[in-house]
Amino acid sequence: MEKSTSVAQHFDGGKWVCGLTELSASKDASCVAFSFGSNYDVAFENDINAKRGAGSCEIHIFDPTMSWEGAGHSRDKLAAFVSKLPQNYHFHELGLGSKSHEKINIDGKTFDTVTLLEAFQEYGNSSGVDFLKFDVEGFEFDILESTEWDKVRVGVILFEVHGNIIERIRARPYTLANFHAHLGRLERAGFRLYSTEPVCGGCGGQFEVALVHKDWHPVHKFTTRCR
Repeated sequence: MEKSTSVAQHFDGGKWVCGLTELSASKDASCVAFSFGSNYDVAFENDINAKRGAGSCEIHIFDPTMSWEGAGHSRDKLAAFVSKLPQNYHFHELGLGSKSHEKINIDGKTFDTVTLLEAFQEYGNSSGVDFLKFDVEGFEFDILESTEWDKVRVGVILFEVHGNIIERIRARPYTLANFHAHLGRLERAGFRLYSTEPVCGGCGGQFEVALVHKDWHPVHKFTTRCR
């Protein structure tokens, strides 16, 4: 495992990623990463891309809010951001939704979304996606609750749980039982938990989660099945 830029050096940093060492040692192995939630911060994506070493990683960034004036952004700001991305980075002005053609509402503003399965079918490849990261500020509850994880081919999943924001959105507690139920759905689909830790000392109710699929190999992908 390797840790992306720590929260000590970069706010909202510190994700444990496995498989990069093996992937970097293979020049021919494909590398695909999907990242939902950006807010103009590509530190995680840059870290993945840099550690890929000999070959670049095809990186897809999704965020529907980056031209939203209500968040202090603009269409011109987004255009400038996209124009400076490396050629192997692809930006999509879409959020992560739990249902097809769903729209999400943030402070009275609606945004278009895409489900994981739709995103993978549209922008992925036949060997699946190596790294999936989502940091979607409380909307992870619906994603964890409803995604059919056995239908998506993902090697490593990295996400942040915002328990305090989930509770505010849903007006009810986000309990340990809720989290265990969400982990159970992932585990039944073949994912294995390998890391959980607080985002930072002052980030109450927020923690990082990392899982790896039992049948995935960073170089050989999903060509073998682990019993």
